[in-house]
Amino acid sequence: MNSIADVTIIGGDSFIGRNLYNYLENLGLEVCCTSHKNKTDFLNLNLLDNSSKWPRIKSKVAIICAGVTSIKKCNLNKESYAINVNSTIKLIDRLTSEGIFTIFLSSSQVFNGMMPNSSRENSCNPLSVYGEHKYLVEKKIKEDISNKCILRITKIINKSLPLFHNIYSKLNDGKKIKVFKNYFISPVTIDLTCEIILKIIKLKKEGIYQLSSSDQISYYDMANLYVKNLGLDYNLIEGTNAKAFEIGLNYIPKYSYLEMDKEKLFFNFDQPTSKFSINSILN
Repeated sequence: MNSIADVTIIGGDSFIGRNLYNYLENLGLEVCCTSHKNKTDFLNLNLLDNSSKWPRIKSKVAIICAGVTSIKKCNLNKESYAINVNSTIKLIDRLTSEGIFTIFLSSSQVFNGMMPNSSRENSCNPLSVYGEHKYLVEKKIKEDISNKCILRITKIINKSLPLFHNIYSKLNDGKKIKVFKNYFISPVTIDLTCEIILKIIKLKKEGIYQLSSSDQISYYDMANLYVKNLGLDYNLIEGTNAKAFEIGLNYIPKYSYLEMDKEKLFFNFDQPTSKFSINSILN
């Protein structure tokens, strides 16, 4: 890459990375992507490699989408800390030192889920190893926030959500499926996620941003919305209680949604409800 791109997506073959690439490219932006795999038209950047092997990034903005995102994999994979924390911090330092405005995608899991409508000023107390990784990078960024920002996101959904696929597959065969009724999410669509990232790219303002629906919904109620939309037999949906250790958490959080007063002011948009987010991808 000889020219300077508008945006580089670190982890362009991730779920967010793929969708963000298509979104930005369709708007006419010049976008470069990296991958830890050797792929055509991607810069090869493996966060497990020595930083001396990383390629030179030439762009105005970089978005960190790479990392181990599975809670269970973070618990079991010893390399996840090196990828999610050590190498990510080194990469952010390198990018910002070269004048590249860097957006770090974080998670609502930096909070413990015991307070509703978590503010960006609230103390962080992660409820998973994955959340701990995000918190440690955030902590380092906040020591010197210049030329960088943090975007905390709740649960991103689209039609390809594994839960939806699993429900459809089982109910279509007339089989029952158990879904958590005590585990809540505050879903946002991948389209809204890309829209907010674009607004941050244009603004290039340092600080902490949050993206969340304005309320929360249980996985059980979300499953029922999905089933109702498809006209399948909702009697085959059985509510069950999640156990924290089974899903890699320290405990089951009570709340999942985040406060977004700053974002509504800066970006002039209405924070969606959980049902609105879900229905918008089903209709």
